[in-house]
Amino acid sequence: MHVVWKFGLLAITAEEVDFRDPAGTGPDVRERGLRIEFRVVDDHHEGSIYASDRWTVRPAFCRLDLLESGPGRADRIHWHPDVRDGEPGDRVFDTALTADPVAWIRERLQDLPAFLRRTGEPDLEVEQEDLNAELEGVLAWIEHALDHSRRPWPVATHDERGLAATR
Repeated sequence: MHVVWKFGLLAITAEEVDFRDPAGTGPDVRERGLRIEFRVVDDHHEGSIYASDRWTVRPAFCRLDLLESGPGRADRIHWHPDVRDGEPGDRVFDTALTADPVAWIRERLQDLPAFLRRTGEPDLEVEQEDLNAELEGVLAWIEHALDHSRRPWPVATHDERGLAATR
């Protein structure tokens, strides 16, 4: 499942991921969990008042990977504050993110201007009031999806890129 929340020109996307780490070897190459990305949205208002707005969601400028090599291990949780054209930069491991991903995300979203400065998007127009109103719902979805990804893992086959083909 892939979810998108839009707050002005900021989109927060979240999806459950399951893949084989191409850099890994041995029995723990499978990674499963959540990928949360922060993206810029281009709004296009065309047509009549009745026409649907058109959104273009750009590739991520920041990514959180709440990944584990086994249910509940929390051993591969990290983030990429610098993402260029969808390709992540260096991994940043943060013990606070590993210990409590939902609390870490809450803190960043509650001080969004500082977070956006850290990720290189300080001037992004965000509807902070709408984000504040929806924050608990966003965090509840993330917490539920993280719990779901930590249940006993289903058997999965993986495609040529390493992504799970069945769940």
